[in-house]
Amino acid sequence: VLIKNHWYAIELGNKVGDEPVQVRVHGHDLVLWRSKDGTVNAQSDLCVHRGGSLGSGQVVGDCVQCPYHGWRYDSDGVCVKIPANKAGLPIPKKARVDSYPCVERYGFVWAFLGDQPPDDRPPLAELAGLDHSTEAKAEGYRAVFGEFTWQASYDRVLENAVDIAHTPFVHSGTFGNADEPEIQDFDLDEVREGGVLRQVSATVLLNPPAPSGIWRVLRKTAERPLVKTTTGFYPPNVSMLIVRLPLGEIRIFAAAVPID
Repeated sequence: VLIKNHWYAIELGNKVGDEPVQVRVHGHDLVLWRSKDGTVNAQSDLCVHRGGSLGSGQVVGDCVQCPYHGWRYDSDGVCVKIPANKAGLPIPKKARVDSYPCVERYGFVWAFLGDQPPDDRPPLAELAGLDHSTEAKAEGYRAVFGEFTWQASYDRVLENAVDIAHTPFVHSGTFGNADEPEIQDFDLDEVREGGVLRQVSATVLLNPPAPSGIWRVLRKTAERPLVKTTTGFYPPNVSMLIVRLPLGEIRIFAAAVPID
């Protein structure tokens, strides 16, 4: 189900370079491309002329150009050039593609796919510990990016990301222990703005893995510490996992992009 009036993280910022990038979100084919100043634009991938894919075209200056007849669209989705037309011939006002508000932050490209006016739109998610730059930055951390395709509904992917009870079995040997799978009581922490849920998270202590590998080395000099984990959800499609280990901390922010 599309939660319409929200900001969706739909692509990694480092995937959008000099060429257009095609993205499918909730059955909608979009094209992402950068203006000369580096700003990312999100628009319908379908050229209104003959249905060409703008994502198969190219970026020319501050426009994306259709590969079929060379029609060019600016960052607002307005057609500004029809090569076959004589100079001075006006371009029809209907010659435009849908354009969506777009922001680049935390290493993600976010698009607002709803129909609310700017003043009514919810603010972008505040991902814990990251600054507001276009990249994923946090002092003392190194950013690593990855992408996976799941044959599953995106809400099931999000469920899996915040389901801590599978950890002792699926992640046994890293930060879970199948021999001690009990989950201690925990509290939910919610952040709301204007009655709208912005973030929900829970911190849970897990029994550490059996003493093998790196854990065997650690336990020669230290007590057996519990593994402190925090899972969280940022509506509509971003999950968070923080794992605090004796050797350091891992923070994972994952955007589950619904395709259909």
